[in-house]
Amino acid sequence: MTHLSLTGDTKIINAERIFMRQFKNQLELQRALSGDKLLALFGDTLLRHVLVKECVRRQATRRQCHNL
Repeated sequence: MTHLSLTGDTKIINAERIFMRQFKNQLELQRALSGDKLLALFGDTLLRHVLVKECVRRQATRRQCHNL
């Protein structure tokens, strides 16, 4: 059981390094990293919303949005 915990902790540390930020809710991050499909779907939807909002703000073309 300790091995699973260490693996989860390592994934969290790696994710924080990749995103260059420390997550407040590490339990939710751990769920996302473990393959929680509903949480992944929510994350994808949220990311898409943020990208579209940024494209609208910049008045970007589809090509420019694709390259964000």
